[in-house]
Amino acid sequence: MSRTSTERLLQQQIQTLFPRLSRHRRRALARWVLGALLAGSANRPALAPALATAGIARAATLADAWDAWIAAPAHRIDTADPPAAGAPPVVRPLACGADLLRWIRAHWTGGPLVLGLDASHRRDDVVLLRMSVLYRGAALPVAWVIVPANQPGAWEPHWERMLRWARSALPLDQEVLTLADQGVWSPRLWHAIRSQQFHPIMRVRTTSTFAPTGQVRQSVLRLAPGPGHGWVGVGVAFTHAPKRIAGTLAVAWGAGHAEPWAPLGERPAAQVDAAWYALRSWDEAGFRQSTSMGWDWQRGQVTDPDAVAWQYLVVATVTLWTVAVGTRIDDAEPQGVPPGRLRRAPPTTGAPPRRRWSGTAQRVISLLRRGAGRRLRWLLAQGRCWVRLWLRPEPLPKIGDSVTMHIYDPSQCLKSP
Repeated sequence: MSRTSTERLLQQQIQTLFPRLSRHRRRALARWVLGALLAGSANRPALAPALATAGIARAATLADAWDAWIAAPAHRIDTADPPAAGAPPVVRPLACGADLLRWIRAHWTGGPLVLGLDASHRRDDVVLLRMSVLYRGAALPVAWVIVPANQPGAWEPHWERMLRWARSALPLDQEVLTLADQGVWSPRLWHAIRSQQFHPIMRVRTTSTFAPTGQVRQSVLRLAPGPGHGWVGVGVAFTHAPKRIAGTLAVAWGAGHAEPWAPLGERPAAQVDAAWYALRSWDEAGFRQSTSMGWDWQRGQVTDPDAVAWQYLVVATVTLWTVAVGTRIDDAEPQGVPPGRLRRAPPTTGAPPRRRWSGTAQRVISLLRRGAGRRLRWLLAQGRCWVRLWLRPEPLPKIGDSVTMHIYDPSQCLKSP
């Protein structure tokens, strides 16, 4: 490996991604990203020896540099919100995540952005609260907060901070769908998403109740008569008045499933597809790519929340880069050209990929696996890398013919006899 050219190349890429980081921290981050690629891990015990073997620096020097990297503050209260106009930039993990989101938006070839909100425990020491862009079977982290596990404290303020940072990185005309599972659901989070002019799609429990406009309140399960059927309509969700939310509920019960899923949104019923919630599975796949199927984040021994937040910046950066490289490889295959000769995103032509009943595409090899494979390592060993990258999202999924959806029109129920 050409030590000088490879490091210089990575530092240039990191400077493009994070122009506000200091030169010293850009250089350090470039090393950690390279180490993660070489070791297949974002933990110091693996990436430092890999970098030392590659001739980047001595193992002891790298260990000291890593300790300095994760020692910076990450969650101070005075950095909770985006800086005001004219104020000096605040370079913290949330600010770096906003830079990642800007890069994603600049390389997005069209269509809405889909954000996923998820919480994941790492053993019994910390909880990762993460916002990701859901993209072609992957999750690209763009905001995260680390909180101690098994300690009291509301998560909603952290979600609100992440949503504000996401809003600061996106133009107002960008359509944004925001998905959340019932594990992080709350009325406060719903209103926080709406306050940023994003569109919430949040799963509610099938034991919840819903009052379609003009009808009595009933169990969500009663709206879909059984597998193979679905329902979508407007009304008011939940029984207790303080938690009630007016919105559009979509209930989809796939054949062979024990129960339906029921995402709640705020768009008109005719503009909602229950299959959109299927993209939530990409968030779960993205977490696996951060851990056992990617960068071994779950093996980390660092427990200080600030230190873990800086470590996760390495995971987020190397994930974005490898998925973008994987996109170029994936797009070149149906074109019948080597990925090195594909210089721009191809037009969306040809047969669509095979899809599941929910409408999401099936893949044998993930974009992260494609991007982090031998081709990228070979390019880096030559001191080269593709600089023309893009992110070409697939169309939003649609419920297939296997589920018969009924669109509830309250105007038909409210007419006088």
